[in-house]
Amino acid sequence: MLRPTIMAAALLAGTRISAKAQAPEYVSPGDDFFAYANGDWLAATALPPGTERWTARNEINELAGRKVARLLDDAATAPAGSLARKVADFRAAWLDTAAIESKGIRPLAPGLDSINLLSDKAGLTRYLGRGVVADVDPLNWGIYRSSHVLGLSVEPGIRGEPTPVAFLLQGGLGLPDREDYLSPDSAKVSLRAGYRQYIARLLALAGFGHGTERARAVLALEVALARTQASAEASAHDQNADSLWQRADFASRAPGMDWSAFFDAAGLAGQGSFGVWQPGAVTGLAALVASQPLAVWKDYLRFHVLHDFADVLPGGFAGARGGAGAQGRGGAGGAGGAGGAGAGDRSQRALDATQAALGDAVGHLYAERYFAPAQKARLQGIVANVIAAFRKRVEAASWMSPETRATALAKLDAVYFGIGYPERWPDYSDLVVKADDPIGNLRRVRAWDYRRALARLGRPVERTEWW
Repeated sequence: MLRPTIMAAALLAGTRISAKAQAPEYVSPGDDFFAYANGDWLAATALPPGTERWTARNEINELAGRKVARLLDDAATAPAGSLARKVADFRAAWLDTAAIESKGIRPLAPGLDSINLLSDKAGLTRYLGRGVVADVDPLNWGIYRSSHVLGLSVEPGIRGEPTPVAFLLQGGLGLPDREDYLSPDSAKVSLRAGYRQYIARLLALAGFGHGTERARAVLALEVALARTQASAEASAHDQNADSLWQRADFASRAPGMDWSAFFDAAGLAGQGSFGVWQPGAVTGLAALVASQPLAVWKDYLRFHVLHDFADVLPGGFAGARGGAGAQGRGGAGGAGGAGGAGAGDRSQRALDATQAALGDAVGHLYAERYFAPAQKARLQGIVANVIAAFRKRVEAASWMSPETRATALAKLDAVYFGIGYPERWPDYSDLVVKADDPIGNLRRVRAWDYRRALARLGRPVERTEWW
């Protein structure tokens, strides 16, 4: 329960709080009730460093963050292989900067080697298919772009479909917004210049020569991708869910790449239809696969592998970001690396990355400690009373026709009211987390998320699943 505001507390207690911050002696409540009620508190309370405002939401988030950090500290001693230990080991791997520095980019060698071996567009298409991740969610969280060139979300549609829809969404850009690539504004031009230098720097750190030329071509490819993509405003329309393509439509509506090979590599060979959230991006991607040189695509992929894991690579990689404006992806990117720029807040970034990657697992531990089953049962009783009262009002509403009343009650019966935490937690038993393998952990978490998305295909919509 949120605690009452200072003003509300003063009113309830029947007391007067003088406004020393506003006037040294006395403020009449008729002149400025806010100052009358809150002046002493405002005078005595300092905002935390680096903040311009501080609200109850900020305070709650800070408190919850401290609780989660304590949970993870305690989890470090949990039995190996337990859920708590997996969460603790994920964070520990992120924090082990000495190990990160000593390993260099060796953990990325298999991925970079697979890019080096690409010899034709067919191989490129299969590589892009294998890289699809489930990091988008258009209808629940409003996540409309992926870290990969296309992202997958398997979730209920908007037309009452009995099974979840496989949505494909645009992605593959390192800057936060398509306008960052297309706007002639001087600030955006400067942003692109810094981003190009960042691309060159990462490729150079990984041992690739002629970084400036490579970076120029990679940025040009991303600009071309951005031109085909929908704006943030256009992507936010729920009606995009109605853009359904059958498998055969991809060859005719998005020519230029072997979509059968792409879907086979993505584990989607048996999927007959897709919700194509931004059709122009799918058409544009295929055209660019066909038209852009393979060498440019390979440099693009190399850069994004490095960028994707920059925060768990030696400090020079993350430090190279500087003011480049590139966004972190999938919990792996972010300003500052091991020993690099922003190293002082690495503990917070490790906590944030852990929650982003293993949110349900952290939530499970949090609920076990701080939200007792009896409290959930109490709240469910309150909700049941509200539903019962609502039902009585619908049944007694004189303005409703019998048909309208029946429809309203059917809708009420169909709604699932989730309180606190899911009825059934996700099963992490098959997820391997190692305290000395941050890059491997990220890859395995993404693979786990993707398998979970694929498992929904063809099954009835699970009404009680939390998103």
